Amino acid sequence: FRHVERKDGRFVIPLTEGLDPPRIINDAYLLTLKHAMALEDAPQLHRCVAGGRTLAERIEGGFACVLPLYRQEQIHLLVEIGRNFPFTRDDLELAQQLVNFFNGHLQLIDYAETDTLTGLYNRKTFDEHLDRVLAHTSGGEEGQSANHSPKRRHSPEHASNWLAIIDIDHFKQINDRHGHLIGDEVLVLLARLMRNAFRLDDQLFRFGGEEFIVVLQASGGQNALNVLERFRRQVETHGFPMVGDVTISIGFTEVTRYDNPPDLIDRADKALYFAKEHGRNRVEHFEALQDAHELSVG
Repeated sequence: FRHVERKDGRFVIPLTEGLDPPRIINDAYLLTLKHAMALEDAPQLHRCVAGGRTLAERIEGGFACVLPLYRQEQIHLLVEIGRNFPFTRDDLELAQQLVNFFNGHLQLIDYAETDTLTGLYNRKTFDEHLDRVLAHTSGGEEGQSANHSPKRRHSPEHASNWLAIIDIDHFKQINDRHGHLIGDEVLVLLARLMRNAFRLDDQLFRFGGEEFIVVLQASGGQNALNVLERFRRQVETHGFPMVGDVTISIGFTEVTRYDNPPDLIDRADKALYFAKEHGRNRVEHFEALQDAHELSVG
C-alpha cells in the first residue's frame, strides 16, 4: 500500500496483491483517488502507521503482519502479509530484511523519478509520464480494485483536467540577496506548501529552477482558478525564514483530449508570462485571457 498524507486526509492505496499471477492495482508514483481508502478505514494499517513500526496480530480468519517502509523519515509504503498461522520472531526478522532490501531498490527508483531537493516528481518524470498523468487525473486508467471493504474516495464528477505552471517571483533576487542555500530552502518550503494545498490526485512536479507544475482536476475554469488562487494566497501569507514574504505567479490552461504536451505547456506559459508582465503575484487563465482578446491567437 502507498501511504499518503494530503490536505484532505491520510490515505492508503493498494498497489499490488500477491495472487497467482500478482494483480497490479495502481501506480506507486502517479496517484489517483480511484482506489484510495481513508487510513482510519483500514484498522491494521492505521495501527501500524500510528505505532511507526512492524505490527503482527491475530485477525479474523488468521494472522497478519504489516511492515512500514520509510522515505525521508515518513512512512511511504506498507507491506501487509496474511496467513493462517502465527508469525515467529524469525519470520518477522526475515520479512524485515526482505522489506529493507526492497526499500533500498525503491529509493533508487525514487532518485530517478523525483527531484532530490524538493521530493516532488522531476522534469524527466513529467516528460515521460504526461499522458499517464492526464489519464489518471481524468479517471481513465485501467485496473481492478483490491478486495477491501473500506470506503473509497472518488474524484469529483464532470471534472476537467488543468495544467498550471507556478513560478516564484524575483527568485534570482532571493538567491543574490540571501545565498543559494536560503534559495533552496524556499524551494523546499514551497514544495511542502504544495503538498498541503492540493488534493491527493493532483500531480505535483518541479519543472526546473523556480518553476513548478500542477496537473489538477476541477469542475470548470472558475473552480480551477479558485484552487490556484487559494494556493497563491497561502504562499503570500506564509513567513519564509530569513526571506520573509515570497510570492508566486501562476498561469494555467484546460487540457483537451486532442492536446499534445508542447501546446499544453505553451498555453500555460503564455498565461504565466502575462501574469508576470502585469504585476506578478497573480493567477491567469489562458482561455479567459484569449476570450478577452488579451492574447494573440497563436
